[in-house]
Amino acid sequence: MTRRKRETDPFAVTSTGNQCTAWYLVTTSYYPDGTAETDWEYLYTSCSGCQPNELCDELGGEGAGGLSTSVIAQESWVVEAAGSWKVISTESFTGIKNEKEERGGHFTGMTHNSSAMQAAGVTGAKMKWDETGVITNAEGYKAVCLISGWVICESRPEESWAYFVPGRDKTFFFNNLNWH
Repeated sequence: MTRRKRETDPFAVTSTGNQCTAWYLVTTSYYPDGTAETDWEYLYTSCSGCQPNELCDELGGEGAGGLSTSVIAQESWVVEAAGSWKVISTESFTGIKNEKEERGGHFTGMTHNSSAMQAAGVTGAKMKWDETGVITNAEGYKAVCLISGWVICESRPEESWAYFVPGRDKTFFFNNLNWH
């Protein structure tokens, strides 16, 4: 869950009349004994040109403290590799680009498109990838994808094998993607 917190933020650069919001990823863990623990992770700060008590859109146009543009990107990455094969995953992202934000903008969404086996030169064997789980999260300037699955090699019965990839993750940062 992302929450905003109005406070004096040492990272915010403001001019007179602007109001800034520091955005945090808030994680609350609840334990069987009834206790709870909350962690606040700073994500980014957005500033608006609005005066205090003025109604405006904090993410739209000039109200965000600069020109905001909706953008999209796609990125592929290697989940697992050995020898002449590799498993490639492709993710799509949406975001808001704004030069006034600390990292140039923030994510608004992430979609896992697919993951697939790429095998070259594996003689007499059929390599397969069986994806068993995907978790994605895109908040603030950071997005993460975690993938698990089975790598399967089918050849002669005595030489066939499979192994489980328990979870490989990739972190994407807003300012490192090629946005369109």
